[in-house]
Amino acid sequence: MYKGGNMKKYYCIAFFIIHTPLLLIANIEPFFAVSEPSGSIMVKLFPTEKIPTNTPTIVTFGIPFTKSSLSVDSIKTVRILKNGIEIPAFVELQTPWRNFSNTDNKFVRVAIIQVSYSFFVQFPNYEEITIEWGKNLRTKSINTFQNPRTAWHLVTSGTFAVEDSVYEPDVFVVLPKTHLTKGILNLQRMLPLNDNISEQRDEPSLLKNSFTDKNFLAQEYAQKNNFFTIINEDNILVQDKNQCKYKTDFDVWLYDRASTMFLLYMRSGWLQPLREAVRATEFYRKHLYTKETIPAKAVGIFQLKVPSLDNYYTDGNKAMYSYNECLAYTFWLTGDTVVLSHIQDVVTAHENNDEPSRWNPKSPTFTERHLAFRLLSNIIAYEIFGTDSYKQNIVTQTSDFIWHQNGASGLLPKNKIDGGLYHYGRQNAGDGSANEFIISPWMSAILTNAMVRAFAVTEDNAIAKFIKRTGTALVASLKKDKNNVYGNDLYYCDYIMKYDGTTDERDGTEIEHSLDVLSAIQWANYFTALLNEPIKTSQQIMTQQLYKSYNMGVNYWIRPDAAKNFGLPEFRVAPWRKYNWEHRIAGSISWIAKTLVDYIPTPTVFIPKLYNNYPNPFSVLTTIEFSVPQDMYVELKIYNILGQEIEMIFQGWEKAGKYLVEWDAQKFSSGIYFYRLHAGNFFETKKMVVVR
Repeated sequence: MYKGGNMKKYYCIAFFIIHTPLLLIANIEPFFAVSEPSGSIMVKLFPTEKIPTNTPTIVTFGIPFTKSSLSVDSIKTVRILKNGIEIPAFVELQTPWRNFSNTDNKFVRVAIIQVSYSFFVQFPNYEEITIEWGKNLRTKSINTFQNPRTAWHLVTSGTFAVEDSVYEPDVFVVLPKTHLTKGILNLQRMLPLNDNISEQRDEPSLLKNSFTDKNFLAQEYAQKNNFFTIINEDNILVQDKNQCKYKTDFDVWLYDRASTMFLLYMRSGWLQPLREAVRATEFYRKHLYTKETIPAKAVGIFQLKVPSLDNYYTDGNKAMYSYNECLAYTFWLTGDTVVLSHIQDVVTAHENNDEPSRWNPKSPTFTERHLAFRLLSNIIAYEIFGTDSYKQNIVTQTSDFIWHQNGASGLLPKNKIDGGLYHYGRQNAGDGSANEFIISPWMSAILTNAMVRAFAVTEDNAIAKFIKRTGTALVASLKKDKNNVYGNDLYYCDYIMKYDGTTDERDGTEIEHSLDVLSAIQWANYFTALLNEPIKTSQQIMTQQLYKSYNMGVNYWIRPDAAKNFGLPEFRVAPWRKYNWEHRIAGSISWIAKTLVDYIPTPTVFIPKLYNNYPNPFSVLTTIEFSVPQDMYVELKIYNILGQEIEMIFQGWEKAGKYLVEWDAQKFSSGIYFYRLHAGNFFETKKMVVVR
């Protein structure tokens, strides 16, 4: 029983509540890198080929900061130093940290910096400056910001020619890989490439069959060497017909070619991946239909995929080639604002062309990859603009996926393997048995990547659980056989898996999806640990087996004599989009592996909790809130300033839950009072003030 106050109980609800903050209690590396309220990094300034010495040049670049490091008010402590001496600079907030809690936008995620700089060296050499923050106030400021494009030039050689109308900055600013891999820009922490990996393309005969599945060097070397292949710098003997036709072939761009180059830059801190990523983004941007396009559904669509707008409404989903992640990286790293409208256009493309995120058995289509890039486009736009419409799209789409994973209100078979977004094969772009409930494991990996980024802007417990559960379905899709392109007895995913875990489609080529599926299972393992739960042994084993399959593939596709004998690349990438589906989403696998190496779930101790009363101070009425983790005897008492008990406002045995008690202080005078919770062996006291 209770006496004295009005009591209400918060009952535990069986349904998830979307966008509730996640309590991180696990003994692993946190999702976000630690804050750095003060520090410094050294960056490299690379003048391009036509920049003369001793001539002032406008240099514009962004500097990212880890979460909660630099407040907006403290941006005045960002200083640019050359040989320890401050140089004048324009410094301003470009993008704040945004989170659905609305508590992060007071901190700087990316600061835009612009300086006028004269070089003593010429390309390919570089000079260094230091970016310092959180120590001393900036004393030399430039008040006017110039359009960064005034210091861009037309690319006339290399990967693009004059007729391509591709522009790039006169100066590229290269940040250290140890800073870029903190997950500030791509919101997924990574490990830098091994320091022993050189910046140049390797000699294939030295690498053939040299990799083992005991580390992640195969992935790191492939990420670098295959980059040279996709920009046609593999071997000069590769015949033209076997070169990558990225200026004319839309398929090359599937799964976001430019962003994949940016990911290599983030892990390496090298100039060439950055330069090629910016160039590729510029070419890509110029081939997106803009807001003036008719029909309106074509806005944000990639022109190489849809060269003609005649009969636009036929021939499937066209937004699957629309990406804004690369546009965001260009904005953050170069300060280019021309990309901003295109970031919004890409969202428009997905919202106008993709299938609904809420699965319906009567819908003509439902594919995980379409919905993954739709969600990702909204997340990127929200990160840049913070607009409520993008936020609401994220809420709606993630909620729909969670509802679907939970069984779609009973529309899915109860004996399904947990974790998949099962749908009819007839909805899956022509793949899968028409009337069977199926998933595409490799498309599910793409969706997992988008949901990881959704977690970054929501820190939502339900999304963490979604990612964790997806791993169960992906592990079920892994089967072992020799009917793969490598001819070895290896584990790899089904192309299409039925709801009960049996194979629907599988022909051996799916082994080429080992790295991307591995990445999704690794994230499932990570979020399992983040939720402080034990990681399934089967999932740990399968990550090792999948990497073994991937490692086999890296060795298999290194062909030292291919150029000389057949005119083919020596570091083979086939199909060309494979580089994108593998490496855009797999940058974190080594970081997760390192993070989980000693993971053991921490025993969770639940204790009662007494919260601050509200309002406080108050005149007559205030509400006191407390919670108990299990059935226990509870007392809530009020004491005066002398420590004398003046009223018992709650007393009795209560079930686990959260309670509200209202205290009426009308008969007591103004002053300081204390309220004390006694629950089992737990005691806690807090102060409140009556003011009249």
